[in-house]
Amino acid sequence: MREKLVAFVGAVVLCSLLFAGPAQSSAVPTLIGTVGAQGSVSLERMDGKSVHRLRRGVYRIVVHDRSRRDNFDLIGPQSGVRHSTTMTFVGTVTWRLRLVIGVYRYGSDRLPIAYASFRVV
Repeated sequence: MREKLVAFVGAVVLCSLLFAGPAQSSAVPTLIGTVGAQGSVSLERMDGKSVHRLRRGVYRIVVHDRSRRDNFDLIGPQSGVRHSTTMTFVGTVTWRLRLVIGVYRYGSDRLPIAYASFRVV
């Protein structure tokens, strides 16, 4: 009797794994910020599409700064929310940020009129 119960429970577990939908991922979405050697600044999703609109929540932002003349500067809608690399920094940094509803701007301090923006809803 015990063997039949163990076999039955095993079959139920196996069926639930086979027929369950895809598991919901608790992974933090990643955005890629890039500062090019010629001063271009971009922010993209992992699939290479530019960021224009995001859902509020926690994000990992990986910034590849390849310029000694420019920096990556991210300014949030709340006062005091600002993350940036330095003008002379060359390398990669990773930030884990909670983005709230509002408009965020990003660009380089060297060309403040060239900032782009995205909206968090």
